[in-house]
Amino acid sequence: MKPNTFTRLVLIAAIAMLSACSDNSTNNAEVTVRKIRITTTMPSRADVHIYQSTLGKLENPQFTTLSAEIPGRIVSVNVDVGDIVSKDQLLVQLDDTDTQNALVSATSNIGRLQAMYAAQKKLVSRYRELRPQQFISQTQLDAAIAELAVLSKSIESAQSTVELANTNLSRSRISAPLDGRVQQRFVAAGDFIGVGKPLLSIAISGQMQASLPFPETLLGMIRPQQKVTLTIPGLAQPIVTRISEVLPAVSSQSGAFLARADLPAKISTRLHAGSSVRARVEVETHAQALLVPTSAVVLRPAGHVVYAIELGKAREITVTTGSHLNARIEITAGLRGDETLALDGAAYLSDGAVVEIVSPQARPLDQN
Repeated sequence: MKPNTFTRLVLIAAIAMLSACSDNSTNNAEVTVRKIRITTTMPSRADVHIYQSTLGKLENPQFTTLSAEIPGRIVSVNVDVGDIVSKDQLLVQLDDTDTQNALVSATSNIGRLQAMYAAQKKLVSRYRELRPQQFISQTQLDAAIAELAVLSKSIESAQSTVELANTNLSRSRISAPLDGRVQQRFVAAGDFIGVGKPLLSIAISGQMQASLPFPETLLGMIRPQQKVTLTIPGLAQPIVTRISEVLPAVSSQSGAFLARADLPAKISTRLHAGSSVRARVEVETHAQALLVPTSAVVLRPAGHVVYAIELGKAREITVTTGSHLNARIEITAGLRGDETLALDGAAYLSDGAVVEIVSPQARPLDQN
């Protein structure tokens, strides 16, 4: 091949390569300046109500707890939670076999002692008749009188034993001390109980109360007379009432304090102590808070950001978020409130991105 021909071929190849590079540069430029289609929104202002929810239980503030006064095995429990009881109604029956036997034994013993006392009394009387005639010594008479005194004390002790046996027998039958409603039941038939074991809790009145635990951090924010909305299983509608009492003592185990709310009397009669209740209390209000739609807030490595649209470009702004309100988020720092923000398509933006604003009804381009 001639040198001139070879040179021409090299020049043609170089020109083709430059042309291809020029085409690629043009395509890259087109990709760089492609506009991202978005919709826009502006922040709005509204009062934001902050609520705290908790799960508590229903209680009756006026109640008495019945406890076992003797040990024994439970034969029957005749009532359950929610039952209305009358004064002196039998509620729990303990096995009274041992107490019955103790009563029989004590009664028999007192009879034996009384017979011995009668015989000894006659003996003392006889000795006193014989002593002046010197038929018995003074020592014999004194011994007989002392034995009579011992038997007298033994009878008194036996009588106390009989009384105790009768008392224990009555204690095997636990009856209602007053009219009321069973609030809690702690035992069942077949249980063996010791002295002091709680058996039943009887509510004296029908007034129910919601006992609500709140974290220690809210101690200054939960106050008497605050409105509280209670949702109780079995009731079709929530109950709106007020906090009646706040107990500032904080539990060392749960780190919570208690607040109480009274329920209306007409509703209390339909409820049972121990039932769960969900409560919601408004703890504070952020007046005229700045709100933006949730779609406008994007999570980036730097934190939560929004994109302000200025002269066809996106400017990234780091913001501090607060409470969530339905489909809006409270912005506590970072915005003035007059910015135009990217909404649909915001997740595809970066700082400085070129955008095309479309109507809210238009679907943004797939940015994949």
